[in-house]
Amino acid sequence: MSLLYRSTLAAVILLSQVQPVAANNFGSDWNHTCDSTYASQCMGWWVNGYQEFVLYAVNAPQAEATRYACTYIFNPVTNLECTEPPTTPVFGVDVYDESYGTIYYAWTACASVATMGGSSASHTRSCVPQQLRYDLSHAAAFDTVDKRRKIACHEFGHTYGLRHSTEGTGTCMTAVATDSTVVGISAHDKSHLNGYYQ
Repeated sequence: MSLLYRSTLAAVILLSQVQPVAANNFGSDWNHTCDSTYASQCMGWWVNGYQEFVLYAVNAPQAEATRYACTYIFNPVTNLECTEPPTTPVFGVDVYDESYGTIYYAWTACASVATMGGSSASHTRSCVPQQLRYDLSHAAAFDTVDKRRKIACHEFGHTYGLRHSTEGTGTCMTAVATDSTVVGISAHDKSHLNGYYQ
């Protein structure tokens, strides 16, 4: 057995042993800015897990997916409340959809006039309001109810502080939401949310 092969094998075994510990990072990502660009990695600034959203000329299929994610995926989580108020929200996510022509199916970012909070050191950088944008130039990513709901779930997960999962495809928080085998979040995701929002 060559030295290179043994070193590689040892590295693979080591990585496979530590991966579950790193699964499902939570909070803002200090490697990225907390701003209004699609590279922003900033969680929403929600008072005790309360979040509102408003749909700005969002097409009916994507509006349904957004409402589904809020009502059936995040509302049932202990200490979270997600709602669509009759007026413009104060602690909210502004939701848009159009063909933006980016490489992303969707993203969340701070609004250009957002109020910032939290800290980089504790990975709690936050902003309100946030904007969720669905990029409909990726038609194949939005061509079924399940795909639309997975993408909405993924983006709402980011607003609550969930980052991309390393657990595999058993959560909508997998890096590519449409690769998920479920329309929902994992028990691990829920444990992060329950731990943070108390």
